[in-house]
Amino acid sequence: MACRRLSPGLWNLVLNTIFTLGTRGAVISPAELKAPILVPHTAQRGEQRYPFEALFCSQHYALLNNSCREYPFICEFFVISGLAAHDLFHDVMGCTLSMTLVSF
Repeated sequence: MACRRLSPGLWNLVLNTIFTLGTRGAVISPAELKAPILVPHTAQRGEQRYPFEALFCSQHYALLNNSCREYPFICEFFVISGLAAHDLFHDVMGCTLSMTLVSF
């Protein structure tokens, strides 16, 4: 079977729909970086749809924010520092961090 060639107009339509940035570039704007964290399963109930980049950015911002708050809390609450604090932080957040690395 011979391969059909796409007309130039149809080819441009395919390229413009697949590879265009659209509004996805707004995900890295300062306003979007500080936006409330998106919870996919609750957004799905409300039939809201988000681009993959927005979900990815929101999840990583939440992980970074929680990790940055958890480490000082561990140090102050358990009165530890150095390697002991690092080990305890890894015990607390290690599973979450490894699941995030596997997911993406």
